[in-house]
Amino acid sequence: MIGGALGNMDEVLNTPYVVILGLTAILLMLAFRKPGETLYISMKGRAWIWFLGFICLGALMFSMLLAWTPKGSTMINGVQGRYLLPLLLALLVTLKNDSVVRTDWNDGALLYVMMGLDVYVAIRIFSIVCLRVS
Repeated sequence: MIGGALGNMDEVLNTPYVVILGLTAILLMLAFRKPGETLYISMKGRAWIWFLGFICLGALMFSMLLAWTPKGSTMINGVQGRYLLPLLLALLVTLKNDSVVRTDWNDGALLYVMMGLDVYVAIRIFSIVCLRVS
């Protein structure tokens, strides 16, 4: 989901870990509360969201265990990171709290850095594929 090897069948078409860590840090910073922002989800609601997230993760793993994993395999096959993206949004929403408040960064600047990193990854992968074709 966040740059791991889930679903990556070609090791050459990867993303540098520095970029993955940067994008993850930006996602976390965007998830934290800004000064003056109200909290809409109670602690009970957060616990419920995390419980449902673990249930969905278990259902995903169980379905791939039944559908894609051979009998003698020691790990569950067929799980791709894109299957976990809806869970990422739900879990990031639960990070807003009163104890961690983000005061330094502007949302626009964070989004521009994130966009620049995405463009870098896209150009990097495109250039690797073009070098293979020629």
